[in-house]
Amino acid sequence: YSIAQMADDTLGLMDQLKLNDAFVMGHSMGSAIAQALAVRCPDRVSRLVLCNPLIRFRAMAAHTFRTNARLIRAGVPEHLIFRVIMPWLFSNAFFEDPARTAALEAAVEAHPTAQPLHAFERQLAALEEFDARPLLPKIAACALVIAGQADIMTPPEEAREAAGLIPNARYTTLPAGHLGLSECPEEFCDAVRGFLE
Repeated sequence: YSIAQMADDTLGLMDQLKLNDAFVMGHSMGSAIAQALAVRCPDRVSRLVLCNPLIRFRAMAAHTFRTNARLIRAGVPEHLIFRVIMPWLFSNAFFEDPARTAALEAAVEAHPTAQPLHAFERQLAALEEFDARPLLPKIAACALVIAGQADIMTPPEEAREAAGLIPNARYTTLPAGHLGLSECPEEFCDAVRGFLE
């Protein structure tokens, strides 16, 4: 797999849906795909939102997810692995609400991922190869970069750097970890609405 291949897949979907141009939003790895799409087909991306974007896949994040793959291969149930990586995804404030944490754990256990392990590992390999620095200055679309103030996977300083490299970008933060769109959905929607207005 490669980020460029996934951008081509996204373009193929847009072709099938007859979307000549689109407002494109990508989160985490999706932000890398969105960046590649915006550079490859600038006339097809009218606005761009990059949520918790990465410039390079951080070594400690790669190590964590490679460990997840090893645990899956060893037969550890995915819902238990998810509990271990939750601190990578959410802020401390999220964990201060035990009912919310328990509800998410129950939902993950009830709806296991359908992604096969080999696909997960190939996605990790694609992320390890990705470098946004050559792409970001070439993005022509007006962009919004959203960071989580407590994100340890793609820290806010990296998102701020990404925004600084895009010629026409705004930068904002949310009081959240890596999954701000889930952790504080109202603030997330307000930020996106404000960008579109």
